Amino acid sequence: MPDFKGYIHDVGGPTANFRHPSCALQEQHGLCKGKKCLAPKPCPNLQADHREYLDILRALRQVDGVKKVFIRSGIRYDYLLCDPDDSFFRELVQHHTRHFSGRCFSIIILRTTRCARRLCVEPIVQI
Repeated sequence: MPDFKGYIHDVGGPTANFRHPSCALQEQHGLCKGKKCLAPKPCPNLQADHREYLDILRALRQVDGVKKVFIRSGIRYDYLLCDPDDSFFRELVQHHTRHFSGRCFSIIILRTTRCARRLCVEPIVQI
């Protein structure tokens, strides 16, 4: 691909980091009534896990000719904050966004969740 400049501008799509069923119950019975996995508070059965998506992003970064892989849409920040492993968040900021400091990113998380009326974000993440 002679016109490829090495930049992948968006990986994912709507809720790209929400890649698998939310919990074991969902696999057996489908979505819960009201679909309230994250709001107003995260369901105690929620299994937030970004390992598969992180593996995809790492693999893309290793492809010859790829300079940068961006994620410009589709991150559920409320879901991201429910993951006990912060590896995805750290790699997201380090490799897949542009010009964000930790403070700026935490403000974006709060504003995004407020606009979406997902007020389950209590702690603000600082990196």
